[in-house]
Amino acid sequence: MASPPEKNQGLDRPNTIVYSFQDFLASVDSIRRSIFELTLNISQISTLHQRALTNPDPTSTSTLESVVTQTQILTTQICDRIKSLEFDAAKTPSASTDKKTKQGQVKMLKAGFERELKSYHQEERTYQQRYRDQIARQYRIVNPGASDAEVEEARNADWGDEGVFQTAVSWHRESHVCQRTYLDIAAEIKSVGRSQQCTRRRPSKAQRSEADGNYPHGISSNVSGSRSSH
Repeated sequence: MASPPEKNQGLDRPNTIVYSFQDFLASVDSIRRSIFELTLNISQISTLHQRALTNPDPTSTSTLESVVTQTQILTTQICDRIKSLEFDAAKTPSASTDKKTKQGQVKMLKAGFERELKSYHQEERTYQQRYRDQIARQYRIVNPGASDAEVEEARNADWGDEGVFQTAVSWHRESHVCQRTYLDIAAEIKSVGRSQQCTRRRPSKAQRSEADGNYPHGISSNVSGSRSSH
């Protein structure tokens, strides 16, 4: 039995060349395995979507992006390979007993592939809907007085990977830092004010007496004694 053809072998063949029946069936079997791989990818994407909604983290986000990219490449490859077999079935002479079999195999592959594509697109739509609903709930919690129009605008906005809660926490932290900075500056100004008050404190009793022309008590007695002796 001939070995299975390469994934894109049918696309590289000249239009006049038709698969042998064995090569055709081997290619059908290979595409079926790829469709099964697509099914597993969609299931993994669904799991990662759930994690992104309930407990997002950078690792899960990176894994999700990688699986989505692989799935997009896989769907393109499957589509091209099915088209190759469809072209081969169309080129097979009508008198050949293999023609109907080939057409039947192609029909089954297309049905299975389209079913998985619908499942994948439905998963993406469901995730987007749940994500937007979650954003709307979070926004109402963070902004209880928001109008329906504001909630709808927030629901359709791009919040990145953080979401409303994380964005609100980041804003709160920044506000807290600004508040602490303000309080530190205010305390420093108050401290400087106290220092200036200390340097400008009222004169001592001796300084007030001297300024008024009166001597302190001890000096006054000595001066009076000197005047008496004269």
